[in-house]
This record gives sequence, C-alpha cells and structure tokens, in this order.
Amino acid sequence: MNIEQKERLEQLKRANKEKQRKKEIENNALLLECKEALGTGGKILEQEEKNVVYRIFKERIPFLPWGIDWKQFNTFYKIEKLEEIYEKCKCKEFYIIWCDRFPIIRSDIVTIVNNIYDVCAVEADTCLLSLDYSEIIEFYHEGAITFRVVNKDEE
Repeated sequence: MNIEQKERLEQLKRANKEKQRKKEIENNALLLECKEALGTGGKILEQEEKNVVYRIFKERIPFLPWGIDWKQFNTFYKIEKLEEIYEKCKCKEFYIIWCDRFPIIRSDIVTIVNNIYDVCAVEADTCLLSLDYSEIIEFYHEGAITFRVVNKDEE
C-alpha cells in the first residue's frame, strides 16, 4: 500500500467514525430530548472542536474515577438552589460536557438552567465549562452541585 492509499484509508476511517458518531447521537433518546429542550440555544460541537474542548477540560480539571477531585482546589462553592448559579457565574455561555462518548453542546447558562433536568438526564454526571475555561459547575449524580472559578495559578 503506497502513501496515497494509506492516506485515503485513514480519511475513509475518519469519515466512517464520524458517520457512526452522528448515528449514535440520532439514536440516543435522552440526548435528543436534551437538544430539543435547549432549542436553538444549544449547538452540538463538531468533532474537532469537541476534541479540543474535551482535552482542555481534562487537562485543567483534576478527576477521580467518580468525578471532579474538588479537594485539589483551595476554594469551591456548593450550590444549594439553582438560582445561585446566576449569582456565581460571570460567564454567560458554557459547554455541556458528559463522558467522552457523548457530544459537547454549547449553550447559554439561562437556557441550560431552565432545562437542567433534560441536560442532566443524558448522563449521571454533567459538567458545565465556561467558553473561556474559567468557570466549572459539576452536577454530581448524588445531587450535589459544585461551582468553581478555575485560576491558572492553581492548576
């Protein structure tokens, strides 16, 4: 197999993987309900952009097998009522991040909070990461909501 054939094969593999990813999204009822609830305010990221956001997310946020390792941060805030999110957040738009097999959706914080039950139904743990990567909100599967401003000097 020559170089051109190998490149073509890789290109076909990537196209097939993208087609499978889109098919999985189309067949996931909870994800579709979430997307519908977010309406035009929710945009599913293309694979390349998703990969960049997910990589940065994993690099900046310390994880344990069951969720974010909040003990690695000096300060973080437990959110008791959803409305408190508006008081804490300076950013207006966030990425909705579940596990790697799901797409990442970009939406404004008001739309996300107004539809939080549909958003959190997609996966047991849901994270929101601000577009500038400075704020993180975790909706933990046991019901806790935690907010943190991510400082570069604490990474």
